[in-house]
Amino acid sequence: MPSSPLIVDASEAVIIAIAAGAGIGMATSFMAAPWVKRGELMPILSDFSVDRHNITAIWPQSRRTNPAVRAFLDVLIMDGR
Repeated sequence: MPSSPLIVDASEAVIIAIAAGAGIGMATSFMAAPWVKRGELMPILSDFSVDRHNITAIWPQSRRTNPAVRAFLDVLIMDGR
């Protein structure tokens, strides 16, 4: 496999690089959807898609007990089930 001159692990950076012509890559459907809708990206190899539902929530320690943050996390947890 040829080496890649560009390696990124941030979803938005991957999508921006692909849309700019850097090649092909993997992105979540929900992140790529606006780009696909505008015709800037096109799904390929859909038969080989990865079925993953991992979402990581991170926030500053100072907001750990914030009720709004807790409510948002509860929505994410319920939606992911």
